[in-house]
Order: sequence, then structure tokens, then C-alpha cells
Amino acid sequence: MGRGPHHDGTRHWKDGRGIFRGRRGATRPYENVDGCGICCGDRSGDVADSSAARGYATRARDALQEKCIRLAFCRAFPHNNRVRVHTTFLTLAGVDFILVERTITGCDDAVYRANRDVWEHVPRGQASVLIADPGEGAPRLVATLQGLRKFGQFDAPYGVECGTPVVAVALEAIDGDCGHVTAFAHDGERFWLVGTKDVHMLVRFDVPEEDLALYGVDEGVSWRAAVPKRVASVWRDTLRALPEGRAAALHDYLSTTGRTACFDGILRGCGHLVDHGPRETLKFYAVTCRGATPHEGLCADPASSMAAPQSFGLDVVTPQPAVELGTDEYAALRDGMARRLNCEGAVVYGCNEAGVVVRMWKQRSHAYAMERAAQEAIVTHRLCGVALRSRLAGRLAGLPEEVRQRLGDWEAERLDYLVRFAAWLHVTGRQTARTDLGGLQDLRRRWITLQNQFTQCVAADAHVRSQVMHYEPSGDDAVRDRLSSALVCRAAASPHSPAPCTLCCARHGFRHVGSTKTRPAEGGSFLTPFGARSEVATRTLSSTR
Repeated sequence: MGRGPHHDGTRHWKDGRGIFRGRRGATRPYENVDGCGICCGDRSGDVADSSAARGYATRARDALQEKCIRLAFCRAFPHNNRVRVHTTFLTLAGVDFILVERTITGCDDAVYRANRDVWEHVPRGQASVLIADPGEGAPRLVATLQGLRKFGQFDAPYGVECGTPVVAVALEAIDGDCGHVTAFAHDGERFWLVGTKDVHMLVRFDVPEEDLALYGVDEGVSWRAAVPKRVASVWRDTLRALPEGRAAALHDYLSTTGRTACFDGILRGCGHLVDHGPRETLKFYAVTCRGATPHEGLCADPASSMAAPQSFGLDVVTPQPAVELGTDEYAALRDGMARRLNCEGAVVYGCNEAGVVVRMWKQRSHAYAMERAAQEAIVTHRLCGVALRSRLAGRLAGLPEEVRQRLGDWEAERLDYLVRFAAWLHVTGRQTARTDLGGLQDLRRRWITLQNQFTQCVAADAHVRSQVMHYEPSGDDAVRDRLSSALVCRAAASPHSPAPCTLCCARHGFRHVGSTKTRPAEGGSFLTPFGARSEVATRTLSSTR
């Protein structure tokens, strides 16, 4: 059994030392900086010696931490307070490991756009594992995990400067939690490094529960903070479901090649809009190479790299056939993705003539954007009945004609359904004028589950079906809903809010789509196929993987 991890520092200065200990850096009661229990007996005469010993241990750990950070990352950004480094000390299988992770805090888009060096050297998901053996001197790097670099729409900041994509390979964008996994072996023991883009966990080959327990208990932890451990648990279930021998072969593949497999975790109750089915799973969509620079490719060619994970039995996103940019085939690909229901869109991998991935971008589904806007109207603004129908119908009517044409299926299949679903939330008391922010957040997290319950309920109960078909809020309820909506929107607009109202974002994005015809200098129309590298697509919704 391993020893519990010790997290150290949240922001590191030039010398690699944390200026203060955040929540992750706090030691547990009766625990010293080495993660070992402190004897609580009556030893008042040893207080001075004990204090000196702890001070020495702290200085030694700081020096070790500094060495590990320098070995983990070839490029440091000590003066950028948005680039954070975390170190975790833990013991597994009798070996003392140091896990070093680097992330961007807050909305990372502005950071990457302002500093290309950060974009090149700090992908969305970066971690290294080192071993510190007192008899060997300097720590030794044993594993590196590299996620994908940031990408958004087809724009210049997120691509290789010297590369021009000529061929596009599209994979369905999965509406899940971004994660990664890599592997290594030490002294005959196999290990995985797995987690989300911000938090990774080091576990042994069979992912025993005692290894996961080292990272704390779930009781009292927010649902978002519990996601990394949930991802690790799903990874364990995935390994157990593989045919005999495949898990070991997968481990050998990742450890010998030094590659990182990137996936999206489909977890229940995590607030996604796309229904991928009831089973929790990890959908793999990319493979990155250790130490590869952007000029060597943003990732391995998806058309061929997905064959390896699939051969081991993993659930992968199937690449679509490659098409040339600027052709009718590419226009048809984009048009099909823009129309798809129950789909976030596609991630497009742009390859140059040598087959190197030099640019990645997202092709959004317009139906997905309308689903997001509908959720905002139902949950945040608490609309239902005629008011909700008018809001969504007005939104559709205000869109450019070429976008509206691609939403015909969504309007026919989803508009009435969502109006009845909103009514069901009110009829069954799942949403009222008194629902607080926590309750609204719970509605978002359980969005797909609640829709499935609604479908089953109205199919089985004719009385409820009749109620939701004709439901309208009373006058007093409507007034309370408007007041509650105003308070929620005011809270969402506060400086502590992570993002503005999605409905407003969607409105701005759709308006921007329609305005490109009168402002050609800003780039081509959103639906115009890309030709040369210099042609920049209009950004609609800036959400990125």
C-alpha cells in the first residue's frame, strides 16, 4: 500500500518555490512535510530539535522540488501568474515518486493568444513523474504526459506557422471531460498516469482502490473536484473489460513509445448536452508524442494513430475519410456537421502534404448551440410555456438564412420537446421560483438524465402528458420566475462568475455570423469552405476542447 500524497505549492516563482500553500498544499492534522505521522506523546523537551528537523526537511524538500520542476519542463514561465505548477509527493510499491503538473488557471484562451511560447510549451494537460533516490543524486525522469495544445476555430494563433493544411480529417467532437493516460514501468512494476487536463493520478497497473484512496475521500468534495478520481475509476473498469492480455499490451505500447492517449470522459451527472448513452466510458480521439515540438506535428495522424488504441479494445472515435480543403467534399462535410442533432460537432485535423498535423479546429453543430441556448432559457431564465416557445422561435427567426436552413431538423424534433420538458420540470416541482443556484446547477448536471426521465414519465402517465401539453405558469409564478431570473443573471455577471450567460454568448455568436457579409475584412463567411491558409473562418462560439 502506498503512502498518501503531499501536494506542494500552487504558484512557483523563479526558484521553483511556492509563495504560499494553497488548499492542495495543506498538510493533514498530525502529519509532517514528509507525509509521515507525527507522534503525539509528551516530548516537550524535544520541541527545539523537532522544529529544527522539520525546518531542514522543508528546505530539503524545496530543493528537491526545484530540481524536479527544472527536469520536468524545458521551458519555464516564472513571471506569468496564470501558469501554475503543482508537485505531489507520494509512495507506491515502496518507491518515492514526485508528480509535477503544469496548468493554466482560469480561461486559458487569452493566455495562449497573448503568448505563443506558452501555447507551444504548456499543452492542456501536462505532467511528469520523477523518482528521487537519495543514493542516485539528481531525481530521475521516468514518465511524461502531454495533452493536446489549445485549438479553437480556424484561426492563426493555434497553428504551426510554417505549415499549411491541405487535407482535413474529421472526428466527432465528444461532449465530455478532457483527459489523458500514459504508462511506464519501474523495477518490474507497471504504473499508469491518468486523469483530467488539470489533475492526474499515479496508480499501479490494476488501479487498486487503495491507490485511489491516497488522493482523499469524496465526502464533502464538490462534484467537479471529484471528476479526476471518477475518470480513474472508469479507466480501471475499462481495463478490466478488455480481452485477456490486451491491458498489458496497451501498457507496453504507451510505455515503450512514450505516447499519451487523449480521451473525453463520458460521465453521468457532469452537465453535458449530448446523450452518449447510459454507460460511463472514455472515448479516445488523439495520440500525442513525448517531446514533439509543434513543427513535428500537433499530434499523431488520427487516420492511422487511432488504429492502435482500437486494436487493444479501447473505445475510439472513428476518423472520417480525409478530404481536401476547399473542395465540394469538404463543404459537404462541414454542412453535415452543422446540421447534426445530439452532437457537439467535429474536431478537424489539418494535415500538410507530408501528412503532419499542422492545425486543428472545431466545426460546430448549430443544433448544439441552440441546445445550449435552450438550456439557458429553461434553467437560468426559468422560462416555460408560451414565453419559452416565443424566446426560442425568436432566436431562430433572427438567425441568418443559411444558418436557419441547417436548423430545420432541430426545430421539427426538439423545439416542442424542450417546451414540454420545461413544463414537466415545473409540473413535477423539479424547478420552481424558489429553486436556488445550487438547485439550478443540479438541473444542468442532470440535464440528460432528466430528459430521459421526462420521456419515460409522459409515455407512462396520460395525466402528466396532458398537463405538460397545456401548462402555463400562473401570474404570480411568472413574476417570481422573472425576479429569480434577474437575480441569477446578476450573479452570473459578477466578477466571480466563470463565464457569462451562454444564451448571450450564443446570441452574439449568431449575430456575428450574420454580420460577416457586411464586414469581409474580418474573414470569409462561416459556411465558406477554407481554401488557402490565409483564409480565416469566422468564430461563432469560442468553446474549445
